[in-house]
Amino acid sequence: PEAGELIRLLGGCSGRDVDKEMRCADLGFEWTSLECENDATNMDCDRTDWPKVLPSCLYYLKLELVGDLIDCGSHEVALCRVVSIIS
Repeated sequence: PEAGELIRLLGGCSGRDVDKEMRCADLGFEWTSLECENDATNMDCDRTDWPKVLPSCLYYLKLELVGDLIDCGSHEVALCRVVSIIS
């Protein structure tokens, strides 16, 4: 499967309207739980509170919403703080 197929799915529609996990699986990109590797680059080893992710990404960011969503017409903008990063 081509990763380019995910661009419109993940960036072009809301997760409120579409089951993105199911649609990614239909395209051959099944989401997975992060595995814990306790080394110098992965200090945050408690991953039980992380959602499922797309496999094979270089980094995963855990974000926390700061304030309210900003309505920009066709999209809403979310300002977020990075809580943790896993590589």
